[in-house]
Amino acid sequence: MLMVLTVRSNAPAKEADVDFEPVERWLSSHRDVESAEIDFLQERYLRTLRNPLRSEGKMWLEKPDRFRWQTGSPPKTIAVGDSDQVSVLHPAKKKAEVMTLTGEDGSAPPSVGFIAQGFPNTVEEFDERFEILSVELKDGEYEIGAAPRDRKMAVALKKMTFFIDNQDYLLRGFELEFRDRSRVLTRFTRIVRGPALDPALFRPSLEGYEVEKVDAPSDVAP
Repeated sequence: MLMVLTVRSNAPAKEADVDFEPVERWLSSHRDVESAEIDFLQERYLRTLRNPLRSEGKMWLEKPDRFRWQTGSPPKTIAVGDSDQVSVLHPAKKKAEVMTLTGEDGSAPPSVGFIAQGFPNTVEEFDERFEILSVELKDGEYEIGAAPRDRKMAVALKKMTFFIDNQDYLLRGFELEFRDRSRVLTRFTRIVRGPALDPALFRPSLEGYEVEKVDAPSDVAP
């Protein structure tokens, strides 16, 4: 089943002449959730490779904007931060990159940039950050296509697609399409809503690390 709902690009989603109940129900489904722990599978598709690069990972989120994202077991790459600062750690190399996001030049890694901003709770907040391109119902999921409004993020990121379960309206994954024609598909395999999270998750020790302050940390995709 395929249903495409096209949005006028110059109008907020709530004013479009289409039924945007799926978007509203998706955002409202997590509005009262203060934290989450998520396992995921990630595939990165590059033009230069025939097969995608695959990895497993975990993500922790805590409102309003704290997150930790890591791939590999043991972790090969860790991204941790909030709307003010993002750090990318490479444990095997004992190196870390730290980026302050509050300045004009600051930008988070593309794969976690929208997470670092904190996730919107309403259609109005969502529309401030993303231009909604389409909503599709396909194979039991709503696929919400959107483009970032943030100019720094849009330099590398062309489009995002959010996959929403059409029964419980929970986010089940997302896909990032980059301007270099690569893409990263992330699918959630386990979601725990509202766990008590150790604050140390969001403050990893940098003891023994070579720390570099950068304008834009390296990306965290595999």
